[in-house]
Amino acid sequence: VADVPRVTRVLGRLSGHAAGGDDLATDMEERLAEVGRLGSETSVRAAVVLGGTPPWVAGADSYLGELLTLAGGVNVFSDLDLSHGPVSPEVFLVRDLELLVLMPGAEPPGGSEDIPVLRLPRGIDIPGPALPDHAEWLQRELAVRGGPDR
Repeated sequence: VADVPRVTRVLGRLSGHAAGGDDLATDMEERLAEVGRLGSETSVRAAVVLGGTPPWVAGADSYLGELLTLAGGVNVFSDLDLSHGPVSPEVFLVRDLELLVLMPGAEPPGGSEDIPVLRLPRGIDIPGPALPDHAEWLQRELAVRGGPDR
């Protein structure tokens, strides 16, 4: 997540638009800092399910794992040694999950149908200029499910 503003500045310089790249990156950093501040008031135990059989999930070192944490989620698969990886469907039953965060097209793993679901919008997994919009959206969705007034 932190690389997106940095790369925005680099691309601005390389394209001859250094001031515009700096302005965009600064706006991103300010908005992401606010998401982080608001996210610190939330704590929702969640898993980002990418899809597949067995189901693939996002670990702590993945873009979606970082985005989840920034927005106030507690990634129950932050202990994965990989940024993304397959897990047994039974594991969803023992990770004390409050929310399944599903990529478009992904379905809840068998046996986890009773866990609430948040379906991610298309494009949220693509790092770029829309990052602050995506982070703000995710933070608002998580706050509804795990904010101080839940």
